[in-house]
Amino acid sequence: MFADIARRLALANPKDDNPLLGEGIIMIDEVDAHLHPSWQARIMPSLMEVFPNIQFLVTTHSPKVLSEYHGAVIELVNEDGKIEPLPRPPLYLWDAGYILEAEMNTELYNEETLARLQKINKLINKKQFHEAEQMIQAFRSETEGEIHPGLSRMETLLWGAKNSESNHKEGV
Repeated sequence: MFADIARRLALANPKDDNPLLGEGIIMIDEVDAHLHPSWQARIMPSLMEVFPNIQFLVTTHSPKVLSEYHGAVIELVNEDGKIEPLPRPPLYLWDAGYILEAEMNTELYNEETLARLQKINKLINKKQFHEAEQMIQAFRSETEGEIHPGLSRMETLLWGAKNSESNHKEGV
């Protein structure tokens, strides 16, 4: 893609000392297509650096592209096919997980994991701490002790709920 853009700029600006500084508008559909997530994170900053006078109009489904592109004007296509401005601040530096959940309405976890986390959460809310601890331990053993963000969140909720409960009983 970079070579194609550079070639086209050279053809359009044959007398320029540095045709990469040429001006124009380039449209790229699915700029993230077939790229590893680490490359998705670098594609727009790299394009902007190499071709500083080009305005890029791109589409993407990649939260990595959205979170790494500083200065982007992001618009969303809603369910009706209408284009709307992003209702929140720019997504630069936001966590890809947040973008998937909050902006793209996509669950981070598979259905089984999500159901387990929701059940643990319900147990905590019902103050069934022992049952929640058992589910957390079973889940933890299945992940072989690896840190799982959803499970860590449930452990934190459980810890907070138990401490709040004990402080309430003690009158603190």
